[in-house]
Amino acid sequence: MAAMHVQGVSIAVIDRGRVAWSKGYGVTKQGGTAINSDTLFQAGSISKSLTAVAAMQLVQAGKVQLDENVNDKLTSWHFPANTFTSAHFVTLRQLLSHTGGVNVHGFEGYAAGKSVPTLLQVLDGSPPANSPAIRVVAVPGAAWSYSGGGYTVVQQLIIDLTHTPFEKWLQQQVFTPAGMQRSTFAQVLPAEWANNVAMPHKGNGDAVPGGPYRYPEMAAAGLWTTPSDLAKFLINIQAAWNGRDGELIQPATAREMLKLVKSGSSMGFDVGGSGDGQYFAKGGDTTGFAGEMVALNSRGEGVVILTNNSIGAALADEIVRSVAAAYHWPAFQTHVRSVSKVDEKKIKLLAGDYAYGESGRFSVQVDGDHLTIKQTWRPSESMYPQSATAWFTLSDDATYVFNDDKGASGYIDEDGDRVAFHRVQENSAK
Repeated sequence: MAAMHVQGVSIAVIDRGRVAWSKGYGVTKQGGTAINSDTLFQAGSISKSLTAVAAMQLVQAGKVQLDENVNDKLTSWHFPANTFTSAHFVTLRQLLSHTGGVNVHGFEGYAAGKSVPTLLQVLDGSPPANSPAIRVVAVPGAAWSYSGGGYTVVQQLIIDLTHTPFEKWLQQQVFTPAGMQRSTFAQVLPAEWANNVAMPHKGNGDAVPGGPYRYPEMAAAGLWTTPSDLAKFLINIQAAWNGRDGELIQPATAREMLKLVKSGSSMGFDVGGSGDGQYFAKGGDTTGFAGEMVALNSRGEGVVILTNNSIGAALADEIVRSVAAAYHWPAFQTHVRSVSKVDEKKIKLLAGDYAYGESGRFSVQVDGDHLTIKQTWRPSESMYPQSATAWFTLSDDATYVFNDDKGASGYIDEDGDRVAFHRVQENSAK
């Protein structure tokens, strides 16, 4: 925590299908109260997992079909027709799995004192919205591209189908049945919770001025919760996947939701592993918060970590591996890789800024006799060569494979799942 400038972290561990323990570390802010199991954190994109379950409940109830034209079910707003939608309509399955060709990777949120747009203003990119209009910008179903914009459309869909405010519907259909008593999508927290809320911090540990941002894009990023509550949510999904009718969804719905669609993504979760090590997971961050949750499908094990630092995901990754080691999981174990010797001249050719997906970015720089990589959601870290064109870091299992030793393009490989990248700036051996 000290090395990564994280003021506070809260953890809940799932073992044998129950919350085995939960505990807080650090403080809500500098000089603030101690973090405990009831301290509230913003969960960022973890919101999408709960939204996906609420949407799948409506599929389960026959209110909407996964593969029909979502425009036929929307009433308050519709995707404008364009060349991409003329031959292929957008479906709920695509929106939930980031394959709908929809733009807007994520949302900045709105600082205290700033005007907050309505949902319709966000959808159309109208003032005071600080994000572009949500539109179809690629052929629906053709490829994976992460889209918070797509989940914002799902938010409007849930409202249109239920005639109920999104935050109220999720309270009724997800939080209450799952026993999640410290969770809400409300952007103004209940007064009785105000004395136990983590405050947001930048990556360098400084407080975010004005406190937490507000996110009218609730489905994509607006959740306030605790690790213990999210652990209860995961346990419900595990139970359904293993054939038991849970409080949230039926077994067939859970199996459908956790199917791989594209690029390691299911509907609402990242999925991976195989056999006993098969898992579903989701990470999230907002301005000043970051966290991660992981659950093994069939073993009744998992962990949820929330931090009050915008790059706290790096710490969360370390904690996931520590829990995996302590509880002998068949996944997320640390393993050993071999490092090769690479000519220093070839190392310099790989330096530059790279892009992947709609808005993913990372920067590779030369630092002495090795490379470092900086991604928007992580601290800068060293890269190690398996060969002149294949490099890895110590923070995850991804390998950065360059198509040649000049670094113009390549792909990120994680458990066989590949995402292409290309250089957007000339080599820079800084």
